Amino acid sequence: MHSKAALPSEVVGPFLDDRRVLGVLVAKISVFGDRAFEVLPADMTGLSGWHVAELNRTDRWTKGLAILPEAISEVSNKVKLIKVELTATSEYFVDAIEFAEKIA
Repeated sequence: MHSKAALPSEVVGPFLDDRRVLGVLVAKISVFGDRAFEVLPADMTGLSGWHVAELNRTDRWTKGLAILPEAISEVSNKVKLIKVELTATSEYFVDAIEFAEKIA
């Protein structure tokens, strides 16, 4: 799963002492195929691209490029729909040239 990512201390300001690279805050991942399957990000231990789950939270920050659990591929051999529910996104700098090209 790929998203933009940024350091809050660089985007918000140096007064924010959070040195993690934050992508998106994932609340839940649901997979629909031959059967339904649901994964909470707090359960995804040992997967690359995820920050450690915060105390008393079930959602979890990605680092911008997060590996999804292998169990998702076992839901169906056919077409499947993956729904990712986000709690929040990080703040990012916008490339002015890239933005101008998109709105032109």
